[in-house]
Amino acid sequence: MNELIAKLQEIVHEIEREKNHSFLLSGVVEPESNFGKLDLVLSADWIGDKLSFLRYVNSKITSKLTLPELLNFGRVVILNSKAEFPQW
Repeated sequence: MNELIAKLQEIVHEIEREKNHSFLLSGVVEPESNFGKLDLVLSADWIGDKLSFLRYVNSKITSKLTLPELLNFGRVVILNSKAEFPQW
């Protein structure tokens, strides 16, 4: 599982380099409802069209991950960068 997380982190850094922008938020989570699969969560104000961006990210993921890693991967979640998040 650590290898999968490391590869997802590499993908995030690669996207940031290619887009010449940083994500406001990026992380890997394991939702209880996802049966042990990991989700990649991303947020940035430069994303634009979400569907095109999801296709772009998914192409990166499928080209870098092995089949067993893909089976442990859930989905890419794009969070609205303008949304208000509660402060703790």
